[in-house]
Amino acid sequence: MGHHHPVVSDGLPGTLVATGSVNTLFHLGRLNLIRGDLARAQPLLDSALAGMNATLGSDHIDGARYSTALVALYEARGDVRQAAMWKVRLGR
Repeated sequence: MGHHHPVVSDGLPGTLVATGSVNTLFHLGRLNLIRGDLARAQPLLDSALAGMNATLGSDHIDGARYSTALVALYEARGDVRQAAMWKVRLGR
């Protein structure tokens, strides 16, 4: 679990990254990816993955879903090197 996971948080205001916000970032990133707006998609997907890692931990199952979106982004850009790096992280 991540340091800011609700189960391990110290309960201080502002210490949690709202998982709803992280999911919103992810879905906005995916929407921009699907629309072909890769410049808008990347910062949203990067932020979503960072927030998810901080909230739920880097070994959480959602990390694979978020990382798969980054693979799709890099493939859409034609950046096979970055796509391959993320695929290795995913164990593909």
